[in-house]
Amino acid sequence: ISDFFDMDVLIQILTDWSTATGIGIIAVDEKGEYMMDPIGWKDFCMKYTRGTKEGLRRCVNGDQEGQGVYFCHAGLIDFTADIKIGDHFIGKLVGGQVLPQPPDEEHFRNLAVELGIDPDEYIEALQDITVRTEEEIRASAKLLDEVVRFFNDSLIDLLIVPELVAKSPTSFATTLNPFPNSPALAASIEAFKESSPVCFEIFAMSWLIEVISSMPA
Repeated sequence: ISDFFDMDVLIQILTDWSTATGIGIIAVDEKGEYMMDPIGWKDFCMKYTRGTKEGLRRCVNGDQEGQGVYFCHAGLIDFTADIKIGDHFIGKLVGGQVLPQPPDEEHFRNLAVELGIDPDEYIEALQDITVRTEEEIRASAKLLDEVVRFFNDSLIDLLIVPELVAKSPTSFATTLNPFPNSPALAASIEAFKESSPVCFEIFAMSWLIEVISSMPA
């Protein structure tokens, strides 16, 4: 994933998404390896469940094999959004650690005993898990999927730029610099980039897609 994405930009976008939804998230590459520190993960998962050998094994297995919207081994809802270039899978985002209704404490006490965790501490940590309606969870998953789809489409277009340059270098250069004699406009664009790099990155990707689609074949 890091070969294709600006990870700093991706992490900032995912941090904003997690803050807005109250849901945790992480990126996993095509080999199932974690590509970034988790964002918005709770102690219930990080400190307690993954703090045991068996809990960690189950969690990692779920992150690697889970698809769509599903319940993890502990009973929380997780969901994924695949990152692809065309049909080639290069990784996915795994969001979740959320409940669709108030937790069944008996279930989690039994799980704590099974994993060798102090049940009272486990239940206390459970209280910090985000509770959302099923509709809100699916809306969060859909939003994440839309973000990934945007990046997927951007990657496809960015990867064909060298071919377009080879076909029509003059046209490409003119299109990318439509106002060569406008230093004021260039300064405004640079100021936008410096003041809001994440927004600029998204804007630039969208603009480049439009540029490429309008170029002569």
